[in-house]
Amino acid sequence: MTKRTESMWNWVGYYGPYSDQEGILSEHLGKANLPVRKLAGGKQVTIIEGQAVKVLCSEVIEISTEDGPASGRCGLWVEGDNFACVGHQAQIDAWHAESPLVQWEREQEEVRYCGF
Repeated sequence: MTKRTESMWNWVGYYGPYSDQEGILSEHLGKANLPVRKLAGGKQVTIIEGQAVKVLCSEVIEISTEDGPASGRCGLWVEGDNFACVGHQAQIDAWHAESPLVQWEREQEEVRYCGF
């Protein structure tokens, strides 16, 4: 039996509400041990075998399907020094700016709303 070697291309996939954005999820960069580079406009890419690959937002989102709602990944291009797209990064920053008490109250509200 031969040992299978993992290609860095195994980390690349299609993401977003319509699965139309090819790239690597931001949360996979550390696992794949890939460096991040910034384009002149600030968008992030990583280099795999000499080719630039988009770094995409890995936040979980709800996607509408003909069978009802499903979960997927945001898939928007990550910019600047962020770990997520501009919209999700704003939510993350707002969360970190809240006091611990407000964070706890919001978590309790989400637990009551989601039912778990």
